[in-house]
Amino acid sequence: MVTQYLYRLIAVVPAAMQSQLNAWVTANIDPAPAGPWLTNGLSATGTGTPSHYFFDAGLNASQFCAIVAQIASTAGVSVPANWATMAFADQAVWISANVAAIKQASGVSLNLSDNTSIWTDAVNFFALLGLKQIGQ
Repeated sequence: MVTQYLYRLIAVVPAAMQSQLNAWVTANIDPAPAGPWLTNGLSATGTGTPSHYFFDAGLNASQFCAIVAQIASTAGVSVPANWATMAFADQAVWISANVAAIKQASGVSLNLSDNTSIWTDAVNFFALLGLKQIGQ
């Protein structure tokens, strides 16, 4: 059996964007009763009020395409017109080329892994950003 969740995306979002992105995800990606995705807080010390929130999710192709397009859009970056039909390798190249612009414009940090190799350790990704998960 082939898994439908071929993409793994870690998104670290400034606290000011949490509600906006959660509302979009609930309306467009996951209306299930699991609740909002961005509920895990991050801060520089791992304590106190979160400066950022994150999700670390396995996604199918349509979910991945939609959420990356939305995050890019909030940063004023447009995905290619053929985004939804691009090969994963081409999407990964596009993300690598645009991740800095997305972060600079929106404060959102993205990390992409596929389902065929070793996935990025989220804690290490947070450390690269100078953040720690609150309560861990």
